[in-house]
Amino acid sequence: MEEQGPLDVIIHKLTDVILEADQNDSQSLELVHRFQEYIDAHPETIVLDPLPAIRTLLDRSKSYELIRKIEAYMKVRGPWI
Repeated sequence: MEEQGPLDVIIHKLTDVILEADQNDSQSLELVHRFQEYIDAHPETIVLDPLPAIRTLLDRSKSYELIRKIEAYMKVRGPWI
Protein backbone atom coordinates (compact mmCIF):
# COMPACT_ATOMS: atom_id res chain seq x y z
CA MET A 1 0.00 0.00 0.00
CA GLU A 2 2.90 2.31 0.68
CA GLU A 3 3.72 2.63 -3.03
CA GLN A 4 0.10 3.57 -3.78
CA GLY A 5 0.06 6.40 -1.26
CA PRO A 6 -0.23 8.86 0.17
CA LEU A 7 -3.88 8.03 0.70
CA ASP A 8 -6.46 10.40 2.16
CA VAL A 9 -9.22 7.82 2.67
CA ILE A 10 -9.34 4.02 2.54
CA ILE A 11 -12.59 2.26 1.69
CA HIS A 12 -12.09 -1.48 1.98
CA LYS A 13 -13.94 -4.77 1.96
CA LEU A 14 -11.78 -6.81 4.30
CA THR A 15 -14.56 -8.53 6.22
CA ASP A 16 -13.98 -11.94 4.61
CA VAL A 17 -10.21 -11.54 4.84
CA ILE A 18 -10.49 -10.74 8.56
CA LEU A 19 -12.64 -13.84 9.10
CA GLU A 20 -10.05 -15.96 7.27
CA ALA A 21 -7.23 -14.35 9.27
CA ASP A 22 -9.07 -15.19 12.48
CA GLN A 23 -8.99 -18.82 11.29
CA ASN A 24 -5.19 -18.57 10.85
CA ASP A 25 -5.13 -18.39 7.05
CA SER A 26 -1.53 -17.28 6.40
CA GLN A 27 -2.26 -15.10 3.34
CA SER A 28 -5.12 -13.36 5.11
CA LEU A 29 -3.06 -12.86 8.26
CA GLU A 30 -0.31 -11.23 6.19
CA LEU A 31 -2.76 -8.97 4.34
CA VAL A 32 -4.45 -7.80 7.54
CA HIS A 33 -1.06 -7.28 9.17
CA ARG A 34 0.22 -5.15 6.26
CA PHE A 35 -3.02 -3.16 6.21
CA GLN A 36 -2.77 -2.49 9.95
CA GLU A 37 0.89 -1.49 9.60
CA TYR A 38 -0.04 1.06 6.93
CA ILE A 39 -2.83 2.48 9.08
CA ASP A 40 -0.50 2.69 12.10
CA ALA A 41 2.18 4.44 10.01
CA HIS A 42 -0.34 6.91 8.55
CA PRO A 43 -2.75 8.03 11.29
CA GLU A 44 -3.82 10.95 9.08
CA THR A 45 -5.46 8.50 6.66
CA ILE A 46 -9.18 8.09 7.26
CA VAL A 47 -10.32 4.46 7.27
CA LEU A 48 -14.00 3.84 6.64
CA ASP A 49 -14.99 0.81 8.71
CA PRO A 50 -11.94 0.68 11.00
CA LEU A 51 -10.72 -2.85 11.69
CA PRO A 52 -11.66 -2.82 15.40
CA ALA A 53 -15.24 -1.89 14.45
CA ILE A 54 -15.40 -4.73 11.94
CA ARG A 55 -14.05 -7.18 14.50
CA THR A 56 -16.76 -6.08 16.93
CA LEU A 57 -19.45 -6.69 14.35
CA LEU A 58 -18.01 -10.08 13.43
CA ASP A 59 -18.02 -11.20 17.06
CA ARG A 60 -21.63 -12.08 17.89
CA SER A 61 -21.32 -11.64 21.63
CA LYS A 62 -19.72 -8.20 21.20
CA SER A 63 -22.44 -7.27 18.69
CA TYR A 64 -25.21 -8.33 21.08
CA GLU A 65 -23.55 -6.43 23.92
CA LEU A 66 -23.37 -3.32 21.73
CA ILE A 67 -27.04 -3.68 20.76
CA ARG A 68 -28.05 -4.06 24.42
CA LYS A 69 -26.15 -0.89 25.31
CA ILE A 70 -27.84 1.00 22.49
CA GLU A 71 -31.27 -0.31 23.52
CA ALA A 72 -30.66 0.83 27.08
CA TYR A 73 -30.48 4.42 25.84
CA MET A 74 -33.45 4.21 23.50
CA LYS A 75 -37.12 4.45 24.26
CA VAL A 76 -39.36 2.51 21.93
CA ARG A 77 -42.74 4.08 21.40
CA GLY A 78 -45.53 2.44 19.49
CA PRO A 79 -48.15 4.21 17.43
CA TRP A 80 -50.96 5.61 19.54
CA ILE A 81 -54.44 4.67 18.45
